[in-house]
Amino acid sequence: MLASNVLNLLEARGISRKDASAMLRSMGFNSPITKAIMSGRRQNFTLHEIEILCIHLHCTPSDLFIYQPERHHKLPPDHPLLRIKSGKPLPKLSKTIASLPVELLNKLQEYADSLQQPPQP
Repeated sequence: MLASNVLNLLEARGISRKDASAMLRSMGFNSPITKAIMSGRRQNFTLHEIEILCIHLHCTPSDLFIYQPERHHKLPPDHPLLRIKSGKPLPKLSKTIASLPVELLNKLQEYADSLQQPPQP
């Protein structure tokens, strides 16, 4: 079955639960939907909600979901759903960055900047 991966994305981006709730509200999610997302109970997302989340979290729709195989669904090993199978957790870079020495922070910033530049032809 497909399940929401929104909380993991927020956590991986170093967004606290308090800030995440405020962020979801600022995106236009009402209080009950925000609470459902924050509790992991939100199962149904409209296409508009998926689009809003992707815009604000800078991700694709497939990043918002994980696939949790059920026993009665036998998929071939090359099935595309298995590409979003849960397993390895998203990195929590904020903790890693906080522990880096200052001299490495500049190198990290340079590398991050290079990742955001368009590829040279």
